[in-house]
Amino acid sequence: MTALMVRAFNRLVEQGLPRNSPAIIMDPEVLAEQPKILEEVPSWAFSAPNLETPFSIPNEKGEFLEGPGDLKACKEFLEKNIWIEEPHIYFV
Repeated sequence: MTALMVRAFNRLVEQGLPRNSPAIIMDPEVLAEQPKILEEVPSWAFSAPNLETPFSIPNEKGEFLEGPGDLKACKEFLEKNIWIEEPHIYFV
């Protein structure tokens, strides 16, 4: 999950919306002048072991992925041997 959160936050940062942006932006030029500091996956997340046996999670229709090569698979979860469809993580 941490890798997905990093991907979602960094997408916003790259679009010019830093992490500590106000809820209401009065002056977009001031916001654009702020440095773009990308988030990183915490080191402890890399040390979490991969599952020995694949763990498959169905989608909302109860359908499972065909395997790790399925184009709908989430690569971050596959790295931990969890087979799940790419979740919706972008909120803006």
